[in-house]
Amino acid sequence: MFQDTIMKKQTIHVIFCTLIHLILFAIGPLEINCEIVLDYGKSYNSMYNEDRSQEEEFALHRNTDLEKYIMKGDYERFKVSFNFSHMIIKELGKEFISSPFIVCLNFEGNQIESVESGAFNNVPALEYLNMERNFISSLFSFNGHKNLKTLILARQSESIYNDISLEIIGEYPALLHLDLSVNKISSFVFPNSEWNSYYQISRNSTFPKLQHLDLSYNNLKEFNYDDSLLFNPNITYLNLSNNYFVDVDLRLFKNLIELRLDNNNLEAINEYGSSRSLYTSEMPELKYFSISNNRLRSLSQFVFMNIPKLVTLNLSNNELENIPSDVFHNLKSLENLYLNNNQLFTIYSVSYISSLSILSVAHNQIREIDPEILNTHALKKLYLNHNIIENIHENTFSKLESLEELYLNNNNLATLPTGWDNNLRNLRYLNLSDNKFMFLESLSLSKSLPVIKIDLINNILIHMKVELLRNLPENATIYLNSQLENRELFYKN
Repeated sequence: MFQDTIMKKQTIHVIFCTLIHLILFAIGPLEINCEIVLDYGKSYNSMYNEDRSQEEEFALHRNTDLEKYIMKGDYERFKVSFNFSHMIIKELGKEFISSPFIVCLNFEGNQIESVESGAFNNVPALEYLNMERNFISSLFSFNGHKNLKTLILARQSESIYNDISLEIIGEYPALLHLDLSVNKISSFVFPNSEWNSYYQISRNSTFPKLQHLDLSYNNLKEFNYDDSLLFNPNITYLNLSNNYFVDVDLRLFKNLIELRLDNNNLEAINEYGSSRSLYTSEMPELKYFSISNNRLRSLSQFVFMNIPKLVTLNLSNNELENIPSDVFHNLKSLENLYLNNNQLFTIYSVSYISSLSILSVAHNQIREIDPEILNTHALKKLYLNHNIIENIHENTFSKLESLEELYLNNNNLATLPTGWDNNLRNLRYLNLSDNKFMFLESLSLSKSLPVIKIDLINNILIHMKVELLRNLPENATIYLNSQLENRELFYKN
């Protein structure tokens, strides 16, 4: 009797598995867009074409004869994605789901509190796993996965009242993208207490292929040399913004392409170790670096010496008063520089940057601009607004032939010199609002200026001579009052 029961169960299992395989085989190629399911903001479709020769065959039900009809090359036909988001799931047990074809699982927005070790052991083809917005306290409790490429564990903090120490359990040999943002992580726990040397950790890297790491919006204060060893030093994207960092050591990360450290408590950037600072070394591949809204008070003269490919640098919203004149000298590829919302009195340091396309020095303490400072012929957008500029030299903008937008609003300008706009051959927008202009002729605008829109809002223009309108730039619309739409002048020759 007992043997008959076992035989019946085995028969039912074989029939069920056979039906599942037949259904999948009948469906044929499945078009799965994991980018939409995960809503992760970046396209990972290209990863589908990478590393397709797996070390093991993706076949779970070895007790059926059907798998011999599914050739190895047919695996691509059976990509399956399951969306379990917002379904009030509270826990995931061990091996709760089994399929050799599932590549994408989405559990976003549930009430999951625990995930047992081995929960995803029977989904060997799994590449994308989204566990965002749950109540998981032990983030890596499922104990690793061999083929997982994207892992999203963000936003568990809504259920966590105290800071957590992140313990990384298991191995993730194929993982490329890891999102741990918004989790109240305050420290890291090494996987093994005996891992106390660089040699031991580097030999047993938990994330040997990791490229993208997001630790933003946590409660981290330090990221020291040992912490950096937990993650692959070859990562290319690192987001440490919106923490409480006072010390960050990134000497190991020499392959970074993008680095974000916004909204922290760093006071300096140094190429040598010191307290309350970002400690860096060579970053020969770095292209985007943002460290806005910190407490930077100074920059070392050589801090950017070994970042030759940098394209965008954001130093805005800090406490910088003076920048060494040649600090940007080696940044031959720099196109976008943001120095707004500091305490700068001069911008001599930008005179060496010939490749700039966007320069923002708004909201500083600049009184005047030396004619020799702005030498970048490629500059298209220049933000000088919200300073205390009183005078503009006639040659200040003489080398900015490519300039398209110029912001001089919210300064103390009452007049502009004749010829100041002679070389602005591509200017399309000019903002002179919130200054002290009283007469239209004080603008000294050239009739040939190609500008299309001029903002003169909130000036105290007391009268305008009709004959002066004939000397305005052709096709220019001048805005005089932001509140009344009819207060504008339009002149077309």
